[in-house]
Amino acid sequence: MVPVDDAGAARLEDAPTLPLPLETGRHAFVDDLASLDAIVGPALNLCVWRREPHPDYAAWLDALCASTHLDLEHRLDAARPDASALTRDLPAARWREVLQRDIEALALAFSQWTGRGAALVHLGTVHTDKCRRYHADFNRLRLLCTYSGLGTEWVMEHGIDRQGAVAVVRDPGAVRALHRFDVGVLKGNAWPGDEGRGCIHRSPPIEGSHGRRLLLKIDVA
Repeated sequence: MVPVDDAGAARLEDAPTLPLPLETGRHAFVDDLASLDAIVGPALNLCVWRREPHPDYAAWLDALCASTHLDLEHRLDAARPDASALTRDLPAARWREVLQRDIEALALAFSQWTGRGAALVHLGTVHTDKCRRYHADFNRLRLLCTYSGLGTEWVMEHGIDRQGAVAVVRDPGAVRALHRFDVGVLKGNAWPGDEGRGCIHRSPPIEGSHGRRLLLKIDVA
């Protein structure tokens, strides 16, 4: 894992360059932002950057998630990504700038992987099970990062029976979950040359426990 610095953000220039560790299936875990570009190759439909937030940053994000309803969306241009429209109304703290910088760095990288000049960024709180079925999105690529609460669940390839865009889990032991603050990049069913083989995932069930999540989602603009 790559720890964040005292300001709460991981420094890409300080991240080690390591061989890409692959596990059985179509997923990989990497140790830096740059290595997430492995997702554009044919072998993977999920690539995950494991990272940990500064404890004070984590506490600020938890408080934000618990006290604020967010449903914000903004188009960020790759030439000059500016996420201030998503963060300027959040409670004033040094962590607000850290969050803004993190969103901008992720949106810029996403735009480079997709070859597009912009990314559509959504930052919101979640308290329902609206995506409760295991499914693959009908898109090319999506980035997910849970800043607070439970992370997105996903299933290893050997544990599913695909039925179009949805899937039946035939091996519960194949179910995994992104950790809080992980950055997951998921191929959808519309990825060219890999149609119908997107990453099977779902939102974690939280409605019954009155849980909440603070979720960042980045899509092709």
